[in-house]
This record gives sequence, structure tokens and C-alpha cells, in this order.
Amino acid sequence: MALAPAQTQLISDVIGAFLKAPDTSGAIAIYPDLSATPAAFFATSRTYTTASSGGGSYGVAIPAIDSATQATKRTMFIGLASNGRDRSVGFRTNVGVAPSHGGGTVTYHLKDSAGQTIGVPLTFEMWRPQQIDDIFGAVGAGDMVTQNAVLEVTTTASAIPYAIVIDNGTGDAVFLPGAFAPVPR
Repeated sequence: MALAPAQTQLISDVIGAFLKAPDTSGAIAIYPDLSATPAAFFATSRTYTTASSGGGSYGVAIPAIDSATQATKRTMFIGLASNGRDRSVGFRTNVGVAPSHGGGTVTYHLKDSAGQTIGVPLTFEMWRPQQIDDIFGAVGAGDMVTQNAVLEVTTTASAIPYAIVIDNGTGDAVFLPGAFAPVPR
């Protein structure tokens, strides 16, 4: 798709209609044409579910992230939440990572507000975007109830990690940007 400078384009269903890949998930890479006249480049996305009442939708907006300047090897997230295994109230947290160049490994290390490890850190091969639904359950702490856990994500190659906290009652969600954290020596 080519856009002229200052032109905008709304694509209602990028995955299903535009990319012809319904029932899939992943990261979408968008690149400006650097051979053309330089111009500001912006993008955003929203993933959502249509309300069963037909009266709107709920979901989360996810900003474009520049992999050249925001990919990192260590990121911290605060404010992660879990309501144990009760999905009728409270919150749950999904996390993921999109490698910016090539593969490597990613480690998710969940901690409580005092810095103590929660469950068991998870390490995975990282060759494509991946998401872990319910990080608390994945690390073996599925019964924990909290709204202020901390997640440290480390990778062996530059990547863009993310966290999304979902309200179990409404399905609404918040995208949490991570904070760059230097790798300790």
C-alpha cells in the first residue's frame, strides 16, 4: 500500500480483510519508503471485540513502536494484575514479545512488589512474535491475587516486549509500555 505525504488510511480489519489471515495473531510491521521525500510517519492500531448487545465494542489501542529506537534487551513492567483463577472479577495480564531482528531467547521473570520472584521464570526461543495469556498462570502462580506485580523481560537479541492488563468484568484492556532497564553487568 502506498500513501502520499500527509495522506491517511483506515483499514478496519487488517488481519482478516487486508492480510487475508483471519483467526491469527501476531505483530504487524509497517515500513515507510525511505527512498521517497522524507516525511513524518505515524501508525496506530486497536484490537477489539464487538459487544454482544450490539451497542459498541471494547478493546485496547496499541501505539506504533519504532523497533529501531525502542527495541531493547531488558524491559520492566509495573502494575501487572491477576485475580487468581476467578475470571468473573478483577484483572488478568497477558504479555508478549516481538523480536526486532532475528531470533534468540526471551525470559519472563515475574516479581511481587517487594522484588521477590513469583512462580518460576520462563524462557522461550524467540523467532516470531509470541504472546502468553495469563502470565501468572504460566509461571505457576495462577492463584495469586494482586494489582501491583512487576515483570522483568530479558532477551538475547533486541525485541519489543509488551504487557496488556484486561478487566475480567468488562473485557476492556490497557496496553502497558515497558520501561527500558539497562542490563546489569
